[in-house]
Amino acid sequence: MILTAGGAFAWHERELARELARKKDSSALLNREAEAIAPGAEGLTFLPYLQGERTPHRDASARGAFVGLSLAHGRAHLSRAVVEGICFGMRDSLAIVRRMAQVNEVLVTGGGAKSKFIRKMQADVYGLPVVRVNREEGPAYGAALLAAVGAGAFEDVTDACKKTVKRLAPEAFDADVHRAYEAPYGRFRALYPALRSIEPPELPA
Repeated sequence: MILTAGGAFAWHERELARELARKKDSSALLNREAEAIAPGAEGLTFLPYLQGERTPHRDASARGAFVGLSLAHGRAHLSRAVVEGICFGMRDSLAIVRRMAQVNEVLVTGGGAKSKFIRKMQADVYGLPVVRVNREEGPAYGAALLAAVGAGAFEDVTDACKKTVKRLAPEAFDADVHRAYEAPYGRFRALYPALRSIEPPELPA
C-alpha cells in the first residue's frame, strides 16, 4: 500500500486548513467540503507521494504534486483531490492484487475507514464493495493474531479471524460514478512517469 495515505491528508489539514487545527472535527469538516465537489475535482489531480513511494512505484525520490490547479479551484477542490489521489494510489496497489487473485470486496480499517464519505469514495474508485471491520489496529492486530495462532490460542488464521474480526455493513459502489472516475484515474496514472522525468530536489535534512 502507499506510504502516505493518512499522512497526506494530515499534511493537507495541517498546512492548508490551519484555522481548523483546534477543532476536534477538523477532518470531518474537510471531508464535508470535499463531498460537495463532483468526482474528478474539476480537473485537479493530487499525487500523494510525499515521502517517496513503494507500491507500485519503488521510488524513494517520487514527490507529491497538485496538477491542473486554476483560479476556479478552492480548498474544497484541494480536499477532494487529496482524498481522490490517496484512493487512486490504493487502486494502483489493488490492481496488482487483482492480477493474482479474484477480489470481490475490500476490507478497510484505521482512521480513514471511520468516514462513510471516504469508504464510499473507495468503493466508487475501486468498483468494489468496501467493508469496514470492527478493529482499528490493522497490521499490528494482524501480527498479534498470527502470534496467537503460533502460540496455539487459535486453530489457524481462519479460526482466529472468525472469532475476533467482525465485518460491518458494506459500502456499495455506484457503477456510474465508477465510470466517471476512469478519466481522472487515467490522468493520475499518467502523471507519475511524466513528472518522474524531472529530476526532483533532495529532501531537506
